[in-house]
Amino acid sequence: MAAWPSIDREADQRLAQSLYAGDPHALPEIYDSYAPRLFDYCHVLLRDQETAALALHDSLITVQERIGRIPDARLFRGWLYAVTRDECLRRRAYAELPVERQRAPEAVPDGADEADEATRRLVHSALLVLSGSQREALDLSLRHELDVDEVAEVLGLTPHDASVHVAQARHDLNDAFAAVVVA
Repeated sequence: MAAWPSIDREADQRLAQSLYAGDPHALPEIYDSYAPRLFDYCHVLLRDQETAALALHDSLITVQERIGRIPDARLFRGWLYAVTRDECLRRRAYAELPVERQRAPEAVPDGADEADEATRRLVHSALLVLSGSQREALDLSLRHELDVDEVAEVLGLTPHDASVHVAQARHDLNDAFAAVVVA
């Protein structure tokens, strides 16, 4: 997503180490760096703005409480997403989602025209062919820029299985695009 600034791996490690050391500025820095991305991910999983915001809030509290459990600061990004995913799945399984959901508006770039809307509809049609886990793996890989090891951490897979899963999802998406274009 164009509005998300890049976060380098060194900054991740520094944030994790600061949080572990008890720096009172660490959690606000993590929030500033990751909140838009994590909120988006929560919304993808929960499909409601309010529930996603609550899940994000609780995830960050959990991250602060459990930072000592991360074995290596280099694993912070994948671990952060995994904690967030666990919170969203917990809410989906045990909490009642609101009857009336508040969907987040899609980001539409300034100057978007009908061709952009047609492309958006094409992409959405192709994505419907993928399973939920394939869409999630692609979302984490492409939009959230997680590497294979991080995707594996989030989805609870081995790096090899995560790599195969993302590759299969890309292949299936390419096939789906071809089918949608032909149709």
